[in-house]
Amino acid sequence: MAKGGIFQMKGARADISDIRGDIQISNFGGSVSLAKLGPEYKADITVDSGRADISIDPGATPDVNATVVYGKLDSDLDMTRSGQGDRILARHPNADAKQRMTINASFGDVTIDVRGVGTPPTPGGAGGQVFNDTREARATVIDSDTVQIDAAIPGSVRVEGIDENAVRVTATRVVWMPTAAQAPQALEALQMQLKQDAGRTTVSTAADGDLARFGCTGYRVDLLVQVPRTVAVTVNGTDGATSVTALGGAVTVNQGKGEIAAEHLKGPLKGTNKQGAVRVSDCAGPVEAAAHYGDLRIERVLGKVVAQNTEGRTIIESPGGEVSARNTGGDVRLLSLEPVKGNIDLHVDKGHLSILIAPESSAALTVRAGQGRVQSNIPLSGSIGGERQEFTGRLGDGQYTVLLEAEGGDIVVN
Repeated sequence: MAKGGIFQMKGARADISDIRGDIQISNFGGSVSLAKLGPEYKADITVDSGRADISIDPGATPDVNATVVYGKLDSDLDMTRSGQGDRILARHPNADAKQRMTINASFGDVTIDVRGVGTPPTPGGAGGQVFNDTREARATVIDSDTVQIDAAIPGSVRVEGIDENAVRVTATRVVWMPTAAQAPQALEALQMQLKQDAGRTTVSTAADGDLARFGCTGYRVDLLVQVPRTVAVTVNGTDGATSVTALGGAVTVNQGKGEIAAEHLKGPLKGTNKQGAVRVSDCAGPVEAAAHYGDLRIERVLGKVVAQNTEGRTIIESPGGEVSARNTGGDVRLLSLEPVKGNIDLHVDKGHLSILIAPESSAALTVRAGQGRVQSNIPLSGSIGGERQEFTGRLGDGQYTVLLEAEGGDIVVN
C-alpha cells in the first residue's frame, strides 16, 4: 500500500505490506497483519473480536499507542503499560517519529514483533532444501457410502463436495533434505493409500519407518479429497489445517493439533480440536464444536449449536436456533442482530461474557455473575450480595430463555 488507504472489513483475514502514507483499517471478527512498514506512515488500526499482528523492522522507532480491552498485548518493543480493569494502555513514545501507529483492540489480541528478535520456524519444523511431488488416486462410490480420512502424519486436509460418484485424491508429499541425493527415497517413504471395503472408502497417510535414515529433517503430506456431496465424511487429522466445504452428509472432524474450518455444510457437524482453533460458518447444522487452546468461532448456523472451549475465546454470530456454550479460561461473545430464534445458554468460567441481541427479540433473561460485574443497557432487576450478582429481564413476550452465567468474570448485555 504505497499510498495508504481506508479499509472497513468484517470477518476478513487481511495481510497488508509495503505501507506508506495514511492507512485506516477497521476489521470486525477478523485478523489484520501488517509488515514491511515504510519510512513514513500513519496507521490507525481497529480490531473487534479478532487480532492484529504487526511486524516492525529492526532499528525502527515508531510512535505507538495501543489500547486493548478484554485481550492480550505481546510486544517486542519496549512499551510503558498501565491497567484499568480489563483495559491495557500501552505506549512506545517518539514525538519526532515519521512512523506513527494507533491500535485499538477489543475482545482481541495484539502482537508487535520486531523482525529478527525471534527466529521464525521453518515450515514443517525442518531445515534444508524442500522437495515435493504429487500423487493422485480415484475410486467410484455410491451415495450411501462413507468416506474416512486418516492423516497419521502432519499435513493439511481439504475435503470438497463434488457432483460425481467418485472419490478423487490429490496428495502433495513434501520433505526437507540437506541435499537432493536421497530426496526421492524420502518421498517414496511417505505413503498415501486409497482403500475400499463394503460401504466404506478410506484415505490414509503414513510414513514408512523413520525418515531420518535418509537425512530428512521434516516432512508432510497435504491432501485434497473430493467426494460426492451426499456421503458421510470422517476426518482424523494429526497436525495441520483441516477444512471441509460444500457437503450434504454428516461430517465428523477429530483434529490433534492445528485448525478446523467448516463452511457450507447442509448436514450435522461434529468437530473437536485438541490443540487449536475451530471455525464454522454458513452451515445448516446442528453443530457440535469443541476447541482446546484455540479460538472457537461459529457464524450463521441455522440449527442448534453446542460449543465447548478450554483456554480460548468463543464467538457466536447470527445463530439461527438454540445455542449452548461452555467456556473455561476464555471469553464468550454472542452477537444476534436478528431476533433470537431459540433458547440461549451461555456459561463462562474464568472469563468474560458479552451478548448483543436485537431489541425485537422475544426473550426472558437471567444473568448471574460470581466475582464479576453485570452491565446492561436492557432494563434488569435483581440483587447484589457479596461477590454475586443476579438479575432478570424481559424482551417482548419472553418466548425464549436467555441464561447468562459467569464465574470470575464480567457480563455485558447490549
